[in-house]
Amino acid sequence: MNATERAGLLAVASHLWSSPVHAAATELLDPRPDESVVDLGAGFGAATLHLAHRLGPRGRIIAVEPSRLMRSALRARRAVHHRRRGIHVARGTAERMPLPDHSVDAVLAMNLIHLLGDVD
Repeated sequence: MNATERAGLLAVASHLWSSPVHAAATELLDPRPDESVVDLGAGFGAATLHLAHRLGPRGRIIAVEPSRLMRSALRARRAVHHRRRGIHVARGTAERMPLPDHSVDAVLAMNLIHLLGDVD
C-alpha cells in the first residue's frame, strides 16, 4: 500500500468519529453562502467538505495544510466528493498562511494547537 492509499484509509477511519465534530464546528462558525472561509490545518479535508456543503456554489474555501501527503489526499477527496471550483488547496501553516491579511471572512482551525510553535 502506497502513501496515498494509506492517507485514504486514514481519511475513511477518521471520518467515522470526526464527521459530527466537523459538522458541529461548521454550524457554530455559521458561514454565509457568499463568504470566504479558511480551513486552517485542513488535513485530508473532513471539515473542508462540511464547509463546502454549507457555503454552496457561491462560497470559497481555502484549505491550508502544510503536509504534501494530506494536501494530495484532500485533492483526491475534493475530486470525488465535491467537484466544484470553490475549494482551493494551499500549502501553508498558521504562522505562514498564503493569503493577504483581512482577505477572508472566517477561519476554522481544529485539531492543530499541538502543531503550533511558540506564539509569544
